[in-house]
Amino acid sequence: MVVQAQLTSLVSGGVFERFGALRVVLLECGFAWLPFLLWRFDKDWKAVWREVPWVKRRPSEYVREHIRLTTAPAHLPADPAVLARIGDLMPVTEMLLYASDHPHRHGGGIEPLLDVLDDAGRRAILAGNAAALYGLGTR
Repeated sequence: MVVQAQLTSLVSGGVFERFGALRVVLLECGFAWLPFLLWRFDKDWKAVWREVPWVKRRPSEYVREHIRLTTAPAHLPADPAVLARIGDLMPVTEMLLYASDHPHRHGGGIEPLLDVLDDAGRRAILAGNAAALYGLGTR
């Protein structure tokens, strides 16, 4: 809940509108909660956008552009059918950065998620997204 409040504050306070190049990585908070928060955030924004004129786009657009989350802890859905559709709920292959959580674990890892993704999606989460975010290997 604390991270959700911080994310909401960053967007609704216009931080990403003012600092367009800013990227934020949220660690140790899971990610399965994000689609539901963004659905509600966009819905509420439609009703109050005149009161926050500095938020010029849907909140989910700012989050997709500026926020990345780590894979640990995963807190994945237990139902394989739901897990297979997680990509429909959020762009996991764009937004997630691999985190091993070594030397401890908070539960199951991301292996079930990786199993439902194609090779490009697995590569993006395991290395490509972090490389792009931090400008690694771009020479």
